[in-house]
Amino acid sequence: MQTSSQPIAGYLLDRIGPKMVSILSGILVSVGWSMIGQTHFTAGLYFFYAVAGGIYGGSVSTAVRWFTDKRGLCSGLIVAALVLHTLH
Repeated sequence: MQTSSQPIAGYLLDRIGPKMVSILSGILVSVGWSMIGQTHFTAGLYFFYAVAGGIYGGSVSTAVRWFTDKRGLCSGLIVAALVLHTLH
């Protein structure tokens, strides 16, 4: 789900800019993570985890556009930070 959010995030990045994409990503993560703790069904857990995955597309798309000469490095650092944050 996180990888498939990239085209949507790229489209929104072109349309509304990185500031609004970051705000939207933050809202999606807040809603997703708070609802993960409230759900009692496995399907709900998967759905809200997918909603929270919106930050992946927004943050990676923005960083890759900012650092065009080091795309692999910046996307790798963001993914590593997201994984470490999720494991904590």
